[in-house]
Amino acid sequence: MSGRFGANTMTFTTAKSDLHAVRRAPLNPMFSKRSIAKFEPVIQEKVGHMCKCISNFKEPGEALVLSNAFNAYAGDVITEYCFGFCYKHLESPGFKENFHRAFMAVSAFGHLAL
Repeated sequence: MSGRFGANTMTFTTAKSDLHAVRRAPLNPMFSKRSIAKFEPVIQEKVGHMCKCISNFKEPGEALVLSNAFNAYAGDVITEYCFGFCYKHLESPGFKENFHRAFMAVSAFGHLAL
């Protein structure tokens, strides 16, 4: 994958491990065991909120799409961790607000976006 589509300076297309290690080094603290463990209360809080919303879902005649719930949960956790805020997709009715459609749209032509 190195240098695919002329993108030979990207982190994701680096072939040599020593160069990849240099590029990856600034991200390492963010994904350390300590950093993730420190963020665990937020993760647990969002799980609790999702479970509460699922248990309160009682719309007659409407199905709860669990994939929407997990997409909303993942989006809220990731944006909170990476950016310090979240879009509160877990609070949207039926978890219908989430990033799933946006990611699917990007993936349709993502190989051209490098």
